[in-house]
Amino acid sequence: MNQPGIIFDSRSAVEQVLGYLNFSSGSGDPQLLSNLDQLYRCLDITSSSSSPWQQLAEGLGTELNQLQQGNPAFQDTAQARTVLDLAMQRVVPQYLVFHRDLLFHQDERTLFNSFFLARVFEVVLQQGAPWQAHDEAVDAIIARLNDYIGYRPIAALESQKIEPYPHEWFCPIPLYVKGVGVAAGRYQSVLEETIELLWNTDPVVLRQSGSKNACRR
Repeated sequence: MNQPGIIFDSRSAVEQVLGYLNFSSGSGDPQLLSNLDQLYRCLDITSSSSSPWQQLAEGLGTELNQLQQGNPAFQDTAQARTVLDLAMQRVVPQYLVFHRDLLFHQDERTLFNSFFLARVFEVVLQQGAPWQAHDEAVDAIIARLNDYIGYRPIAALESQKIEPYPHEWFCPIPLYVKGVGVAAGRYQSVLEETIELLWNTDPVVLRQSGSKNACRR
């Protein structure tokens, strides 16, 4: 039975997320994002005792125990347990440490939304077995997550000799994914209204504003 405050209302979403962790090799799956976001909406995002991502990790661990006891397809849950532990107990906390200078002012509830955590799961699975929890393995996963570089001074951009500093690379926070929707969180309602406004804006206006391809159904 789930602990108080961690009650998922969709058995299908729970089983599909844990099935992905247990059997997938990390291929991109929009359904994973959709399911994780559905579970995320069951969490207490206002709790001061734990962040949503910690609640999610705890809840999925409890659900995995139940599935192993009652579902023949989950008799062997070694991969899911290893991936869940590595992703949520090592990679996510270490990501904050790695980016302590870049993200010190950000709230974990904003940083680690459902779509971001799906990306973490994908990258951990893409590392492939055997999954190791030592520092080098965790660093390699974080390096793979960090696939985007934001603002750099013009002088650095114009120079061929100035390589990006490793800590300049980071993993963008996915807020909207086509075919899935807007991630649950503090910006959900604002983003949904903004996207709806863009969808309903005259194409001529979008072209004039340089936003012709800003949003497409």
